[in-house]
Amino acid sequence: MTLYNFIGRTKPEWMHISFDFPFVFSVQGKSGNCTVTLLSGPSLLSLMVETENGVNDLATLRNEILPSVRAVFDSYTYLKGQPIEIEITGAVNTVTNELNVFYDAVQEIADEEDKRPVDMEKVIRLAIMTPELRYALSNLHDAMIFPDKTGLHCYRAIESIWQSFKHDEAGNDKEKKAWNDLRKALRIDKSWLTPLASHSKLNRHNEVWEASGQERVALMKRAWTVIDRYILYLINDKKGLPEHHEILQGAELLPSTLNS
Repeated sequence: MTLYNFIGRTKPEWMHISFDFPFVFSVQGKSGNCTVTLLSGPSLLSLMVETENGVNDLATLRNEILPSVRAVFDSYTYLKGQPIEIEITGAVNTVTNELNVFYDAVQEIADEEDKRPVDMEKVIRLAIMTPELRYALSNLHDAMIFPDKTGLHCYRAIESIWQSFKHDEAGNDKEKKAWNDLRKALRIDKSWLTPLASHSKLNRHNEVWEASGQERVALMKRAWTVIDRYILYLINDKKGLPEHHEILQGAELLPSTLNS
């Protein structure tokens, strides 16, 4: 057995949330089976996590226990009417005393900042003026923050911009036409959106969604690319992208990933 102490905090910090007894629960994931003991004091959070074997990737272990930890505080919100945010900032291996600090930034996305079609100021101004883009950016943010819902939020970002292609037309084909118009304007083949849609279905149907870090990054990069093209579409006065933009296509995320 190996014992890790995950440390974090709750927000708002002025809310002193504490429990009279520790919560103990089990979690099973890619890191194996583990037992979690949750202790909460004023703005502080401590999670003693006991695993059957040593874990090399503590960030993945954190992501696996995080939904259950959130359930504790979502229950508090349900009863008290006070929304609570939690943040797990680090973990200590109690055997080696090694400290791991967590950063929610996705380095693979950060490394592609120069590929974004506009700078910070332009994005901000477009987001303020365009509700669909504003909602899409919010979902991209949540795709990073909620690792068990990355697929859902990535696809919701696409659905957000899809709304701007819907028009007040009669008939049952309005939604289908909006998807066709989106793909045509942004030069995106339907296959490019397939893994985003399929990975969102598990969350929508309240099924457990497990994905590796590589899969999460692949989904995010795919969604980011679609939003890049939507921003270009907005800059171009909502005209379709010119032909020098290659058509995005292909459903395969990773060689080992099965996409339905």
